[in-house]
Amino acid sequence: MRGPADLTVVGAGFAGLCLAARAVEGGWPAAQVKVIARGLGSFALHPGTIDVAWDPEQLRAVLQGEAASSIWGEDHPYRQLRAGELEQMFTRFAGVMAKAGLPYERCEQPGNFLLPTTLGTAHPAWAAPRSLVAGDLGRPEPVLLVGFDQLPAVKVDWIAAALQRWSEQRRHSGQPAPAAVSAVVLATAPMLAAAGLPLGDLDGAYPQASLSAWGRLWERKAVWQWVSERLPRQPIWRELGENSRILFPLLGWEQTEPARLYLGKALGRPVGELLGGLPSPAGVRLGQALLRLLAQAGVDCDWGRRVEQVSWVPVAREGRWRLHGVVEETGERFDWQTEGLAWAAGWNNPLPLQRGSGAGNLGLAGDPTPGRDAPESGGERWLVQAGESSWRSWRPEWAGSRSGSLLVSVEWAWRRLAASAGFGRGEGVQAGSAAHSLAGAGSPGEGSGDEPGMMTHLEEGAS
Repeated sequence: MRGPADLTVVGAGFAGLCLAARAVEGGWPAAQVKVIARGLGSFALHPGTIDVAWDPEQLRAVLQGEAASSIWGEDHPYRQLRAGELEQMFTRFAGVMAKAGLPYERCEQPGNFLLPTTLGTAHPAWAAPRSLVAGDLGRPEPVLLVGFDQLPAVKVDWIAAALQRWSEQRRHSGQPAPAAVSAVVLATAPMLAAAGLPLGDLDGAYPQASLSAWGRLWERKAVWQWVSERLPRQPIWRELGENSRILFPLLGWEQTEPARLYLGKALGRPVGELLGGLPSPAGVRLGQALLRLLAQAGVDCDWGRRVEQVSWVPVAREGRWRLHGVVEETGERFDWQTEGLAWAAGWNNPLPLQRGSGAGNLGLAGDPTPGRDAPESGGERWLVQAGESSWRSWRPEWAGSRSGSLLVSVEWAWRRLAASAGFGRGEGVQAGSAAHSLAGAGSPGEGSGDEPGMMTHLEEGAS
C-alpha cells in the first residue's frame, strides 16, 4: 500500500493544532502536513485546562463510557467513548506537551481539580498544566497568594478574601477546602532593581504592567532569587506553617517550569500560579507550545488565508480536495489542492462544501476505529472535521466540556485519517524524506490510535 497522502489542516485553534501534532506524532510525514488558517485561534481566551464536565456525575459517566445515557447529544464526541478511553487520549496529549516543556496532570481523585482564579472563584478542571495544579482548592493545605503593588490587574487581597469565604462554605458543608487563604503584597521597585531593570523597562508599561510584560519579567532568575529571599521575611510566612502552598499571579509567559521548580526548592513549599487573566497566560502558552512542536517537526503553517469553498476534484482513480479562498492581507485569490483535508475552523466557520462534490455520507460524528468502521472509498475517506465545526448543535449544559470535547474530536478525526492511510493494519507507512516524531516514542506500525502509549516514531527515510 502506498504511503499517506498530503494532509491539510484548516484552522489553528486548539483542535486544528492538536490534530496536526497528532498526525505527525502518529507517523504522518511532517513535510506532507500543512496548516492553513486566518490566524492563531482563540488561545488568549482559553483557560489552558482540559475541562471534561463540571458536574461530578457527568464526569463519572464520561470516564466510565456511559455518556450515551446522560445529557450529551447524539453528535457529541463523548457519546462514542468507552471506559478508560479518555484517559488514554489524555496520556498521549500530555506526553506530547511535556516534550514542549508544558507538563500536564489530570485529577487522580474522583471529580475535578478546583483551581483558584483571578476572579476569586474556583474553576473545575479534569486536567491542567502543572503550574496550576498546586493551587487545587479541593485540598486542605493553607494557600498564600503573593501579589505585587504595581500589578493592579491581580488584586490578591480581594481574591484571597473571596476564596476564604468560599472555603469556609465548603468546610461547613463537609467538603475539603484549604484551612486558610491569605495574601501578601510585595514591593515591585526593589524586585526590579534586583533584576537590574530601571522602573521604566517593564515593557514600557510600568507601573500599570500588563500580564504579558509581567510574565516576561518572571522569566528572569534574578526575580526568583529576590522573591525567595524576601518572602520568608514576611510575618505571615511563619503563621502559615510548612505545609502551606504559595501561588503567584503567574510564573512566566512562555515557560513556567523553571520558576516553579526553583521557587519550590528555595521556599521548601509547593509553588504555583493563579488561573485567569486576559489574555490568558495558560492559554497563550498552550498555543505557543503547539506551534513550537509543529515548527520543530517541520510542519508548514500558512497564515492569513480564508478558505471560502471546498470542492472535490476527480483525479485518476482517487481525486483531491480543492480549497478556494483569499489572502486577507492582499486580497489575492488562492487555490490549493490536497488529498487529505481536516476542517477545524471553529463553530462559526462551517465546512463550505460545494454541493455535488461527491463526498457522500461523511460519517463525521462516529468513531472510525480501524477494523471496526472502515471509511468509505472515494473523497470522503480523506475528509474529516474536528473541533466545534464538527458539531451540529450546542447546548448550554455542555459549557464545562469544551476542551475535553475538542480533545476527543481530534482523536476521532485522527482515527479516520489513520484508517484511510492504513495505520494499524500491518502495512506500515512510507515516511518520505522528512518524517518526525513529536514525542520520540513507539515504533513503526503502532499508529492505530488504540494503543495507550505514545504514537509511531519514524526515522528519517524509514518505511
